[in-house]
Amino acid sequence: METIIHKVVVGSRLHKLNNDNSDYDYRGIFTVPLIEIISPFRRQKNTSWIEGKDDDTSFELTNFVKMATSGNPTVLEILWSDMIIESSVLGAILVDQKWHLLDTERIYKAHLGYSFNQQKKMDLYNPDPIRTPKTICAYIRALRQGTQLLYTGNFDTEYNYPDRDFLLEIKYDYKRSMVGRVSELMQQARQELEEAYTKTTLVLKPNFEWIENFLLSAYNA
Repeated sequence: METIIHKVVVGSRLHKLNNDNSDYDYRGIFTVPLIEIISPFRRQKNTSWIEGKDDDTSFELTNFVKMATSGNPTVLEILWSDMIIESSVLGAILVDQKWHLLDTERIYKAHLGYSFNQQKKMDLYNPDPIRTPKTICAYIRALRQGTQLLYTGNFDTEYNYPDRDFLLEIKYDYKRSMVGRVSELMQQARQELEEAYTKTTLVLKPNFEWIENFLLSAYNA
């Protein structure tokens, strides 16, 4: 039996890069009975999703924590989202103490890797009318998120950079004439992340003792 401990809105509505027709993207964290974690005879369920129009995916707590310490951009925004659908005491503690999960080097590598994956999905010259604009925006937004994290250990969920209007134009009215400016913006965002990694004075490492004690209390609750 799954128990949701935290569920939020993510994606374009969280980042304020949506329009009236945008779907809702939900992400959550759930726990299962301890026996399902420790038993060698049961197959662990790491993710759960609800079928429907909207994207509604949740991650099992131990798997979630592992991905968070790896700097996974998709997972980290769950901890920063202020559009909370539901949250338990455990969820609130995890959000409040999220800095125990951060790793400077892994944040850099994970956000850079995420951007490369988005780039593989786009074709600037012969674009899929939905896929390419979405992946361009995800590429730029995630790199900016990673840059903020590297400098401050925090990031703004609302995309509020000077190029915000251009990002909205890309997402909802992309044209091949934008290729030059898009390429420059993508290169700039990547350079900013790389510069942040080399210049930041913030060195973050996961607090494994805190994480393990949190997990013990979560499954013994």
